[in-house]
Amino acid sequence: MATPRPYVGKPYTVPSLLIKAEGDQVLTPDYVRGVPYDLFVDLEQSSIAVGGHYVQNEAADEVNQELTRYLNKLFDEKLKIPKTKAQAQEKKEISQEVQEQSAQTVAREE
Repeated sequence: MATPRPYVGKPYTVPSLLIKAEGDQVLTPDYVRGVPYDLFVDLEQSSIAVGGHYVQNEAADEVNQELTRYLNKLFDEKLKIPKTKAQAQEKKEISQEVQEQSAQTVAREE
């Protein structure tokens, strides 16, 4: 009996990052052009000048910088995670106000 694979043929809907090195002999420009972009709903590509196919090992610092840039952008745009203590405090205060207003609304309805 075959293992069911409900994800086959469905698009990836999570944000995705493709990091490629300019010296990569596998992920060549022709290969990357063949990526089915309709399969990746939110795909961002990044190129690093150094390294080859194992760029995560060959240029770890550059890959980490690119991952940090991408994740910061992702969190800023999609999750709106506060970066500073002041922003975190402001978000906490707003959350407390919303909770208090909700509790008052529930109390009135009872």
